[in-house]
Amino acid sequence: MKLLINLCAQDGIVSHNSGVGTMVKRYISSLLKFFKEYKLDYHLNLFTPEYNEDGFGFSKNTKKANSKLESVTIYELANGSNGKKFFGSLNNWQTLCKNVSNIINNINFQNYDYVITLANDTPFAGVVCSTKNCQNHIKVWIPHSTAKIHQSKINDENVLKRIDWELKTINFINNTDNCFVGVVGKFIKHHLIIEYNLLEEKALDLFNGETLFQETIYEETEETKRLFEKLDKNGDILLSFARPEEYKNLDASIRLAELLNMRAVIITQEYYENMPYVNFLRELAKKTNTNLYVNAPFHFPQYIIKNYLNKILLVVPSKKEIAGLVLNEIRRFNKDNILLVANDIDGLNEQVCDGQDGLLVNLDNLQEAADKISKNFDYETIRKINKNSMERLKKDYDFYKNLKNFLNNLLNLANN
Repeated sequence: MKLLINLCAQDGIVSHNSGVGTMVKRYISSLLKFFKEYKLDYHLNLFTPEYNEDGFGFSKNTKKANSKLESVTIYELANGSNGKKFFGSLNNWQTLCKNVSNIINNINFQNYDYVITLANDTPFAGVVCSTKNCQNHIKVWIPHSTAKIHQSKINDENVLKRIDWELKTINFINNTDNCFVGVVGKFIKHHLIIEYNLLEEKALDLFNGETLFQETIYEETEETKRLFEKLDKNGDILLSFARPEEYKNLDASIRLAELLNMRAVIITQEYYENMPYVNFLRELAKKTNTNLYVNAPFHFPQYIIKNYLNKILLVVPSKKEIAGLVLNEIRRFNKDNILLVANDIDGLNEQVCDGQDGLLVNLDNLQEAADKISKNFDYETIRKINKNSMERLKKDYDFYKNLKNFLNNLLNLANN
């Protein structure tokens, strides 16, 4: 079989600044393994927005690694921001999708048995609608978030434009052959069916997970090592890391640590100087026993997890989450000194069987959460939970297995 795959993503191709980028890297390595396992004649196109090399998120190492791959072509395309915005807004998405579609539509599809276009997240949703429909062209939109989940100001003009963009994509998929939505978790699958009227038969499981067939390599810079050397290694710590968004709820982790009489280690980014939420965290950190790191190297949290010897309370405090990556990422370390704790919300609670492979807590009631954690933060309980976590990881979150099932399902549907 001769196969062409067009993989579109705003992160993970020449940049790495988000969970989407982490998953896109796993898509690339898993696709290459799939091609090899099935002995396919293939080509892989990678489409991404252009990045300024001195701008936020650009990764020289990521670009270099992907540029070396065999039978892979990288397209860095304009989205109208001159390389300044990797996500952007409607005008950026329209420009980007037009540029991607111009390239895809000029490909001679007769040279391939199948062409599969995988469009990640909202910026590339329009690619599904604007690329040509052919009997051998299979198109999939893979949303990693939606406006209706993350936006509180539902009447904001920009939010309404994003919702309309997403709804038009879903409507096109519902009414077009060989078009589907790849769903990254149970919660977003239900959300898209209820809130966006996605037809259930158009939703194909492509759950996030870990690439268990290969070692996960985290970049260890001199800055990473220097920061860790300065970190106080005495005692247990509460560790949380996330983007600087209020819904990520990092302030709850700081307050929880205070109730537990534990030092908090909080790691986040700052997209621009004096971001209000980051300044809020700075003030809170000054008043508490908190080490706050802003714009530390991207893999600093993983370096701490790998090297810290005392107990770590790993808290995922988000108020909203599609299919958070952190829980399974930490499971992959297979360490008996880390207790996994997640806020009991959709998108996280589907990944945790409470008391078996992690703890679910209600972070709207911090004292209740602290009491529950205190009863379970001992080595015997942590070892039991870690063992169960590893079994759950292999059973449900082996990403290569999930991707292989997805692709086989996709090709079977196209044949029918």
